[in-house]
Amino acid sequence: MPIEPLKKKAFSGTSNIFNGFLEKKLNEIITAVNGGGGGGGPASVAWGDVTDKPVVIAAGADAAAARLAIEAGTSDLTAADAVAAVAAKTEVAALAPIADPGTATATEVATAYNALVAALKA
Repeated sequence: MPIEPLKKKAFSGTSNIFNGFLEKKLNEIITAVNGGGGGGGPASVAWGDVTDKPVVIAAGADAAAARLAIEAGTSDLTAADAVAAVAAKTEVAALAPIADPGTATATEVATAYNALVAALKA
């Protein structure tokens, strides 16, 4: 659907100040968009020519139906199961808490944080 050009003096108070310059420039943009110069017009592209497309496109009436169609998010694991699985990892279990967080230095906190990240990745 094309965009309608602006009418003369669309910016009533400012049109006189700019002597119609603003309307003229906006109408040039509108003309370019309507003519395909800036997009907005219908076009077809072959699926093979689309770049950065997702590996999977799920169809469905809504997000929940789309997830169900590709079996995403259909696990019966609970959040408690996930927490238990992480806590059971020997790398996580071996981590020691910071003795006194109130007096810990930035280096101690960074070291503990990096150890946690490494343990979770293991």
